[in-house]
Amino acid sequence: MRKSLFLLFALAAFLFACSSNGTKKAQAPNWTTYSKNTFMQKCVGQAGSQMLPKEADNYCNCIMEKMIAAYPDTVELDKMGPAKIKSESMAMALKCLF
Repeated sequence: MRKSLFLLFALAAFLFACSSNGTKKAQAPNWTTYSKNTFMQKCVGQAGSQMLPKEADNYCNCIMEKMIAAYPDTVELDKMGPAKIKSESMAMALKCLF
């Protein structure tokens, strides 16, 4: 159960970071500083309720690095849609838990 919560937290943080509804454009190509900071703040904030702060930071960094490596251009992510992003990020998050 805890692992599924971590995955959902990571997904929520990731979707927020890539959302086009923010006042700043997080979907700019090549993961802007804003996108990275937003992802980390949301992910660590949510995962931190289930992990120690250092563990949450490491976990979220791991997921973000995997997503950046797989999708260096965030515009590509916007084209995928939430369902595809969810399945991709869940697989990456699982690797970061173990």
